[in-house]
Amino acid sequence: MSRNVVCLLLCAGLLIGCSSQSGPGRKPVYKVTGKVTMSGGPVANAIVTFSPKERQPVAIGKTDNDGKFTVTTYDPGDGAAEGDFVVLVTKQSAPQAATVPAHDPSKPFDSSAAHSQSAGAKAAADVGLPEKYSRIDQTDLKVNVKQSGNDFPLELKP
Repeated sequence: MSRNVVCLLLCAGLLIGCSSQSGPGRKPVYKVTGKVTMSGGPVANAIVTFSPKERQPVAIGKTDNDGKFTVTTYDPGDGAAEGDFVVLVTKQSAPQAATVPAHDPSKPFDSSAAHSQSAGAKAAADVGLPEKYSRIDQTDLKVNVKQSGNDFPLELKP
């Protein structure tokens, strides 16, 4: 369900961004950067979503290998509107190739062992960030975007 919320927020942000490229409905945005870390290390390839608490548009960014991000509202890297946001951080690990143990021809093939090993590889691939950071009702990450000084360190707790 939490992935559905993130997908809806991403779609809403894209729709707002695509439909409001110019004109009176477009809110001013300010440069926003930050760094996502967990257990002291950077969190790479995570999606950072600024979900508005007021009537601002959604802003979205993606972390690089150093955990650094810049958010986008209308144009790439333009920033976020002024105001309070709840921050969601999500990441889906890349699937790993399933491995099948080598078969010893002197013994019968054990398909359950092959299945359990490949299932273990899949479970390891699904490990990501704590779920609370993907849920708007559970995340404790909050930011206030202003006209300047918007560099937000986001420390995730395992």
